[in-house]
Amino acid sequence: MAIKGLLFDFNGTLFFDNPLHVEAFKRTFRSRGLAVPTSDFIAREIFGMQNEHIYKKFYNPNADAEEIKAFIAEKEGLYLSFVAEKDYDRLCDGAEELLDYLKENGIPYGIATGAEYETVLFYMKHLRLDRWFTLDNIVYTDGTFRGKPAPDIYRIAAGRLGLSPSECAVFEDGYPGLTAAAAAGIGKKFALYEEGMSDPVINGMTVDGVYHSLEGWREMLEELGMRNAELGMRN
Repeated sequence: MAIKGLLFDFNGTLFFDNPLHVEAFKRTFRSRGLAVPTSDFIAREIFGMQNEHIYKKFYNPNADAEEIKAFIAEKEGLYLSFVAEKDYDRLCDGAEELLDYLKENGIPYGIATGAEYETVLFYMKHLRLDRWFTLDNIVYTDGTFRGKPAPDIYRIAAGRLGLSPSECAVFEDGYPGLTAAAAAGIGKKFALYEEGMSDPVINGMTVDGVYHSLEGWREMLEELGMRNAELGMRN
């Protein structure tokens, strides 16, 4: 089936901020006297998952709502302070040009992220995501669906675009996210992550391509059959 729309994980994919998440997770675990996971473990096993799921899976499966809320508040607060302090204020190379092209040419696209509502609002302002996105084409953690690696988020995100999962290509930086995409029946799966970060293509996972930026977006769209010569002359 032809690919008609693109879906992106956000953190570590469109926005290369994974080192900040790694440090925020480590500090939060350490402050609570919990076993501190390695950077590689966080990148391979945790990235893409909802914070609640992370805490329950790896630390306390019986945690109550207040315990989880406190964990999320501490981790996300640290992460957002790092973003502001370290001047992380741009998307990965090629992303803005690609998003401009998708918007100008009416190609469906969206974000499927494990981030919570407040964090998404921060991104909208800090990175001026409202140039390309509204809350209609961003699916974020709101407690109404299972997080990655369950397929729910990508089924929902494809539906927001008016497409079936098989008509979408997904870009992910984490194994849980790629697993979610595969389980949802996504048509094409791509690993997109910052060079030097852990490879998410593990445990027998297969993908349709690996990227470390979006600078080659023109060729990528041509391979997907989503960019023709007439449009290419204008962009």
